[in-house]
Amino acid sequence: MWVKPSEILVTGFWSTDRANPYFALQRRRGHDEEHGGFTSLFVATIDSVLDSKTNRYRILHQRPDSEVYHLIAEADTKEEIEEHWSWIEENLLPTLGGIEAGVDVTDYVQCKIKSLCAQVDEAEIDDFESDKFKNATKKFHKLFNVPIDEKLVTYYSCSYWRGRVPRQGWLYLSVNYLCFYSYLLGKDITIVLKFTDITSLERLQAYVSETIRIGTRFHVHDFSMFRNIDETYQMMEQLANFAAKKLLSEKGAFREEDFFPAVTKKTAPKAISQLKRDLDAKTRSELYQCRFRLPATERLDGEVACHLHTSYNRSNVSDYSCSYWRGRVPRQGWLYLSVNYLCFYSYLLGKDITIVLKFTDITSLERLQAYVSETIRIGTRFHVHDFSMFRNIDETYQMMEQLANFAAKKLLSEKGAFREEDFFPAVTKKTAPKVISQLKRDLDAKTRSELYQCRFRLPATERLDGEVACHLHTSYNRSNVSGKLYISLNFVCFASRVYHQVNLIIPFRDIVAIKKQSDDVILPDIDTQSTIIITIKEQAGKFLFLNFVDREFVYEKLLNILSQYEEVKPADVDISEITLSPPLYLQFNSNYTEERLTREKERETLWNMHFTTYGRGSTMYRTNELYELIFQGIPDSLRNELWLIFSGAIHDKAANPNIYHKLVQQSSLVKTYHDSTNDEIERDLYRALPDQKAFQNESGISALRRLLRAYACHNTDVGYCQAMNIIGGVLLLYMNEEDAFWTLAALCERLLPDYYNTKVVGALIDQGKL
Repeated sequence: MWVKPSEILVTGFWSTDRANPYFALQRRRGHDEEHGGFTSLFVATIDSVLDSKTNRYRILHQRPDSEVYHLIAEADTKEEIEEHWSWIEENLLPTLGGIEAGVDVTDYVQCKIKSLCAQVDEAEIDDFESDKFKNATKKFHKLFNVPIDEKLVTYYSCSYWRGRVPRQGWLYLSVNYLCFYSYLLGKDITIVLKFTDITSLERLQAYVSETIRIGTRFHVHDFSMFRNIDETYQMMEQLANFAAKKLLSEKGAFREEDFFPAVTKKTAPKAISQLKRDLDAKTRSELYQCRFRLPATERLDGEVACHLHTSYNRSNVSDYSCSYWRGRVPRQGWLYLSVNYLCFYSYLLGKDITIVLKFTDITSLERLQAYVSETIRIGTRFHVHDFSMFRNIDETYQMMEQLANFAAKKLLSEKGAFREEDFFPAVTKKTAPKVISQLKRDLDAKTRSELYQCRFRLPATERLDGEVACHLHTSYNRSNVSGKLYISLNFVCFASRVYHQVNLIIPFRDIVAIKKQSDDVILPDIDTQSTIIITIKEQAGKFLFLNFVDREFVYEKLLNILSQYEEVKPADVDISEITLSPPLYLQFNSNYTEERLTREKERETLWNMHFTTYGRGSTMYRTNELYELIFQGIPDSLRNELWLIFSGAIHDKAANPNIYHKLVQQSSLVKTYHDSTNDEIERDLYRALPDQKAFQNESGISALRRLLRAYACHNTDVGYCQAMNIIGGVLLLYMNEEDAFWTLAALCERLLPDYYNTKVVGALIDQGKL
């Protein structure tokens, strides 16, 4: 065929068959030669192995006064190239003899050849075949004795194993045939197999790499070293299935247009190179029909990646690349974590491993140093599974812990008590829908909020809005402490970078004003242009934060939350009707000795000195000195105040004013003989601290009864369980009744989760560890 003239470099891989002053017809060495030397053998081998698709013949243009060669035509057959040569001799040579300037000769030849190329392009404008595939199709029909109408589907480079010697060559797959050709060092191998003669087709690990073994009734053929063995094997399977269906069908029942509709239908002709696409489409449609149980006539029109929000199980949380250890051998694969399952899949060397574990079946989850790198060991009742070589083991382990905790909470909760929307609020609420891909983000946010609640002893409903690095100016020693400022809807908290150096909790209910700087605060060592000052109600105390990365953003955020904050309205209940008990030790403290009273006064003095320096109430500076005082002991007179603060119950009480009074009223309306919970409470009332005089008296017993019944109404999922009477009794000794109630709630629900419920799982776990 004619090609657009281009300069080329002449090499020894070509020999000249014909020539004249302006043109030369050349033949590729190693082709169409009766006797060839080493060069011809070498060139033919290179062309076969590399499949360079170089045409065997070409015509070059060269002027006698120039050493530049231009390629103007090439062909794979001798007949075609001789036709082009004849046209040159008849139409170009007579004219070139009359042109004197050499440059004009080249320009004339290029102009003529380009016009011929344009005519060919217009004639073949509807041909979608690539030149590479056309050449492969021609070579396929030339090398193998197959019918002239046989359609080539695709071809692959691979090696054929004859004994222990691999022969590099090309595997051709047509609609009805599997063919292989190799030419190396003067020796060729040609294999032609009909798909209807193939009795077995399998993948196995043999020789150097994964191999495809093809068996017939008389021979076994092994092919390996594929660039993409999955695609090759799948294509062989499709064509073998097609041949089997055609062979087994009744006469006239098999219609080829059902399998290759786009190729065989005259109404919609396609180029032969699109056969592979039709086979792929056919396979996808069959998988589509099988997966969803659809009619056999259904054709898949398309597929697109997306996420489906599955409200019932919220699957596909995340996946991680890792290795699974089977004995001493690691198997690389993928670990998939969904809301309820931990799954692993690996496919290596023809063998696959599939592991599916429900999080509720996992009995242990730990990190340890084993094998090559740090390992996550997962135990069930019957097996232990080790996974390692994670890209980020911290993230993976944290995600596993979150999902395992979620499954445990769901399993251990009473029927109907567990609400999944509390765990994934952003996913399930219709008011704020999210795509399922954000589940991991929700889990991470949930974890950060839980750590925030735990560190500062905040209510379980508090959600962390953000955190930012800054410094806190501590007035008690006039220094700046580096740490982080945490912001949520109801609190501003600070934690120092050094553990327990200083912590601070400021509820928004106590904040009076937030300013960038203050005229009455003059500190020479502080740049007031980088500060935020928070003023609280108690004694007009001020807290100064500085060195923000983006002070304006933090300042606007704090102002916005403060402006939207609303004081909680007390519950509508008549308080005057209910008389609550003060701390019982005030009435029953006759057993205090002089020595104990002296020790109590010494402790009170130390604590009052601490309050003078570091502040008092929920907004005090919590330093190492505070923890040392706690270890020395809290005096009886301060236990009510400090237990309420350090347990975080003070925030629950402030967020629910008069709720305890309301619960006491509700619990008193329940008839005892109809309420099994009240029966349990009545049986345990006199068992609580029987040595204490307070509970040998009706006033103490009545206070404990009100406390336990109110909590049973407050937490209906748990109600009442044994040992609550002892905890409640101790609290009532040193706290007033309402404060004792909120401290009991903090203990049972936040500080000691799963201890005080019907299954006491927390206590059993700690017992097992001890």
